[in-house]
Amino acid sequence: MMTLFIDTSAFIALIDKDDQYHTQAKEFYQKKLSPPFKLITTNFVVCETINFLRARLPLKYAVEYRDDIISSKIVSIIHITPDIENAAFSIMKHHKDKSII
Repeated sequence: MMTLFIDTSAFIALIDKDDQYHTQAKEFYQKKLSPPFKLITTNFVVCETINFLRARLPLKYAVEYRDDIISSKIVSIIHITPDIENAAFSIMKHHKDKSII
């Protein structure tokens, strides 16, 4: 099974019809993201996405996104603990030659 990390920009592209990548994101999601893909994101991404949606779109989009993502059967949310956050930062510091986005 292949695991695919979903970041804020992907969620926004799926939700915001005015996003320049909306059509591509929707098509990719509908046609390509079926098993054997496992989709994951983090609680940081969920929070960032909610904040973005709330700032740019009517409140209902942020509320619907949060309700949908929490109850999703296809997207797993990893809850970032201080240990995970510190480990990720340590990896970033030690790999200065890598572009980690």
